[in-house]
Amino acid sequence: MDAVKATLKSWNLSQYADAFFEQGYDDLAYLKTLSEDMLQRVAAAVGMKPGHAGKFSMYMASIAAGIPVPGSTPAALQAPKPVAAPTSSAIVPHQCSLTQAIVLALEHGCTSRDDIVEFVAERSSSIKSN
Repeated sequence: MDAVKATLKSWNLSQYADAFFEQGYDDLAYLKTLSEDMLQRVAAAVGMKPGHAGKFSMYMASIAAGIPVPGSTPAALQAPKPVAAPTSSAIVPHQCSLTQAIVLALEHGCTSRDDIVEFVAERSSSIKSN
């Protein structure tokens, strides 16, 4: 449970930690094996808001795939470095990380993988055509 609680806290989702425990989702290794559909069911079972559910699902899928996301490394092990989030709605793939693109898409209300892929593709194609 400590790993689940720490992970939720690092993603600013700690308000759901008790609900995860109450619903039996206390094993981070198990959560990493779940499909997107199952992660959405977990999010619903613990009462997550839609934006939080999208963030949780995307971040869990990312860490399961080995893609670093905010908070995936304990703060004590992270080297302090300021990272500016993209300020433009245009995403240039070679100028930002996948994590930054995902965060920007989530901030724009994308809650599923398909929404995020479409969001990134639209911005990439508009930049290429300019």
